[in-house]
Amino acid sequence: MRVVPVEYALGHEVAEAIFDTNGRMLVKKGLHLSEQLILKIKSNGIFSVYINDRFSKNILKPPISEHMKNVTMMEMVAVFEEARKLKLSDKSTYKAAEGKMAKLIESGRDIMYELDELPILKINYTDIKSVNMYTYGHPISVAIMSYIMAQKLKFTKEECENIFNGALFADVGMSFINESLFMKKGKLDVAEFIKIKEHPKLGYDFIYDFYFANTYVKMIVLQHQEKIDGSGYPYGITGDKIHKLAKLVAIADVYGAMTSDRIYARATSSAEAIEYIMGAAGRHFDFDFAKAFVSTIVPYPEGSLVKMNTGHVALVETTNEALPLRPEIRLIDPGRRILEKTSVDLADEKTLIIEGLEYECP
Repeated sequence: MRVVPVEYALGHEVAEAIFDTNGRMLVKKGLHLSEQLILKIKSNGIFSVYINDRFSKNILKPPISEHMKNVTMMEMVAVFEEARKLKLSDKSTYKAAEGKMAKLIESGRDIMYELDELPILKINYTDIKSVNMYTYGHPISVAIMSYIMAQKLKFTKEECENIFNGALFADVGMSFINESLFMKKGKLDVAEFIKIKEHPKLGYDFIYDFYFANTYVKMIVLQHQEKIDGSGYPYGITGDKIHKLAKLVAIADVYGAMTSDRIYARATSSAEAIEYIMGAAGRHFDFDFAKAFVSTIVPYPEGSLVKMNTGHVALVETTNEALPLRPEIRLIDPGRRILEKTSVDLADEKTLIIEGLEYECP
């Protein structure tokens, strides 16, 4: 399967069930998308879908099921809703939130268990979520990516769990900020952005006394928006003053934001996000972590279709860890609309360049 903007999905088979903002199934897996169903999907703020087609059927697999992700997202919503009722200055009001947070932590453990069963440590999916649910779905995606990267870097099991939980609660401080700010369609003004920049500290204060919030989790929540050159927030700290686990989560956070549809912007491609992270390595991001992240991301997953500089469309057959932007491909014959017999390794064939993903099946 592959991910396409919903406007390219007409007539195709849905490869993963689609859920609405209340967690109800919107479109069942296996249905073929009609114009009516596409309008229904768009009305829920969803602009990309997983499809199966004749070139890429059953190749790309999300690291966790859409059902598991949806259950976890609904638990994230419950935590935010409970947190909005609280007064940060009155810890006695926190008891009601404890049960909701325990459920979210338990779902997080289930996700980590699923990730531990993956045969390859790769991030080879584009997450699908409603723009209206971005605030709740984004931390889950970041937690998954951060966990996979921590495993690749051979962090201890305890460090991996701390990274996952820290990323999962990194944006919980947003629950104390007026929802209209992070749902605003236009650009934030200076005063609004200053308010948004408070969310790491608000989240840190909120989780401080909860049982799961050890020092590492708290540091991730507090520092995940800091940058090593001091241009981040909330404190503008630099270099080694930022905890190493927060440095790792910061990279996944930016990648997840760039590659997600949001109220005010459509998603950029994985390749563009990778190029941004590579360009900011050593300046905004820890250089070694950025390098590891880029080698973990698969911008052109096996089974995706890509546009070549020659005008051809090609099927990605094998990814290249050392050169993620130069996979092995098979060109599609434009006349007969079938795959060429011979594969082409773009690591060797320097004149062939991928210009981007192709969404229309030839």
